[in-house]
Amino acid sequence: MDIEQTPLQPTNPPAQPYNRTEPVVATSAAQPWWRAAWFARVALVLILLIAAYFRTLSLTTWDAGTGQHPDERFFRMVASNVRLPAGLGEYFDTARSPLNPRAYEQSPLYVYGLFPVTLTRLTAVMLTPNEALPERVPSITGPPPQGGSTQFGPEVANPERAIPKLTPLMPLFNPQGENLTSYENVVKVGRSLAVIFDLGAILLIYMLARRLFDRRVGLLAALLSALTVMQIQQSHFFVDPIFSTFFCLMALYWAVRLVQHGAWWNFIGLGFSIGMAMANRITLATLGLVAIGAALLW
Repeated sequence: MDIEQTPLQPTNPPAQPYNRTEPVVATSAAQPWWRAAWFARVALVLILLIAAYFRTLSLTTWDAGTGQHPDERFFRMVASNVRLPAGLGEYFDTARSPLNPRAYEQSPLYVYGLFPVTLTRLTAVMLTPNEALPERVPSITGPPPQGGSTQFGPEVANPERAIPKLTPLMPLFNPQGENLTSYENVVKVGRSLAVIFDLGAILLIYMLARRLFDRRVGLLAALLSALTVMQIQQSHFFVDPIFSTFFCLMALYWAVRLVQHGAWWNFIGLGFSIGMAMANRITLATLGLVAIGAALLW
């Protein structure tokens, strides 16, 4: 009896040939940990903490109130003299605006931008309880004549008492409830803001270098900036360069983005950065050449 031989069927189908056109997705195990995004974020935070440590060492007491920087003495005098206006009408009337440094005989030749002084005064007012501020202040009727004194008018209600207060932050930054707008205290606010803007400059350096090169170059640039002695020194002063540098770096960052992508929000960011830089120093209007070059390259 013949038995029909039936070929055995394989239990598993044969493997399909490898398709070389399919992309190979790299797994997380294939990427070194020092190149991972999480490592860059952690390293950047550590760099900023190191920078903050050096920049806050004896920040408000290192000079024992002697005022060793002549420009800082000028800035603190201006910031303690000016006052926030009662409204936009008074603000834009430069002849009687209490925020105009040239309205006071102590600073008729004020040549800087108003941003550092205005931000410092506003922050000091918001951290000062109303009880420490005067109820009434003299108004200004016009600019001082050549070599004359400030033309003060009748007293008015202090508009700074109507400014919203940062009450939750007062126990931390003003536990004694002092008047931070005074000549002795306003410098502490200005120096603290300088530290914040310098830390922001380090962050911008990282973002700029990362966009031009990679994360490793960005971290190296941020670390070198965090440990730069001159930068640490300047952040201990209430002066203009720290604020100007921040907005210059911001303008360069948006200029690079504009060249690479050309989106409309990069134009807005670049224009805003140049305007804020000019609010610190009018000569930074030359950043407009950077904007023109970036637009042409795009």
